[in-house]
Amino acid sequence: MKPMRIYLADLTYTTLSLATDAFPLNIGFIAAYANKKFGKEIELRLFKYIEDLEQAINERPPDILGVSNYPWNSTSD
Repeated sequence: MKPMRIYLADLTYTTLSLATDAFPLNIGFIAAYANKKFGKEIELRLFKYIEDLEQAINERPPDILGVSNYPWNSTSD
């Protein structure tokens, strides 16, 4: 049985400059836990740049795509 392909992304814009150069610790923690729990049953890739994620999705679509979100990215009324 082939492993489930999972992509995790904590994306940044790369237009004029990086929106953030922070290390994607959040998805790193999730990936570390998933690897410990599921091992060879999953294939994980982490993404910081939109272009890399887009290329990976086009070449080898994931079974699961997880994208981080922060409270300041959401609007509330």
